[in-house]
This record gives sequence, structure tokens and C-alpha cells, in this order.
Amino acid sequence: MALPEATFSYFIPSANFTFEELDDVIKDVQEVDTKEYTMDASTVFTNTTGEVKQRLVPEFETNPYDDSTSDRMNFNFEFEAPTANMTKGKIVYQYVTYTKTGNFTAKPITVGCATKVGDPFVSKINTFEGFTGMSETSTAVANKTWDK
Repeated sequence: MALPEATFSYFIPSANFTFEELDDVIKDVQEVDTKEYTMDASTVFTNTTGEVKQRLVPEFETNPYDDSTSDRMNFNFEFEAPTANMTKGKIVYQYVTYTKTGNFTAKPITVGCATKVGDPFVSKINTFEGFTGMSETSTAVANKTWDK
């Protein structure tokens, strides 16, 4: 059985930036964990078949030779969905909430990423610190849009 042929056209605009000097600071990046979720597309989009896949890769970044530099926690979000639902200009918003392990009094921190489908140069990062975690059923998230 032969697979159907498919052709996709896309345009990547030229980057609008100037190069900076090379950052020669040594960094050590370690993946903390990788979580991948697959669900039926109908749980995310109405009148849709297929699967939705989401992958989250948190990383811890340090400079092992300089104790005066700040450590970083990076989050890489990946998302796949049926092309009918991923039309150009649509916003995909993904977020993760975390707390310090073993510290039940620490406020949860949420990092969110808004990405515009079809434009690799448009994205927005949000950081929230508060008293409640953000889940799809929490009052912090339910019935709200990504920009409000």
C-alpha cells in the first residue's frame, strides 16, 4: 500500500534582527524529564477526529564554572493537532505549573507560552505566581482566554 503524496507550502519571512557578539559563557543543560501526552482530538476541538499530541521538556541550565551566574529552568513546548484545527493565525496556548519539591508552603509558579500558528516569530511568554495551580478546571483558567 502506497502512502498518499502530500505537498505543503509555507513562507518563512526573513528575520528582523541584528547579530550580537557570541556569548562564550559555558552552559550545562540537563533535561529534567520529558512528558508526552496523546489524547483524542475531540477532547480539545469540537467536531474533530484524530489525535492531539503534546510534549513538554523541562531543562535545567547552569554554568558549572561560575557560581555567580543565575541558574535557569527552561520549558520547551511541542504540540501536534489535526491540520483542520491548526489554521494560520490561530493561537496555541500551553502552560505548566510547578512548585518546589517537598515545600508545601511555596507558591505555585506557572509558565505559559502563546504561539501563533504560521508565524514562527510571534510568541508570548507569561509567568504567574500565586496561591493556586492552574488547571483547565481551576477558576484561574476556566472560561478565560489566553490574553486575559
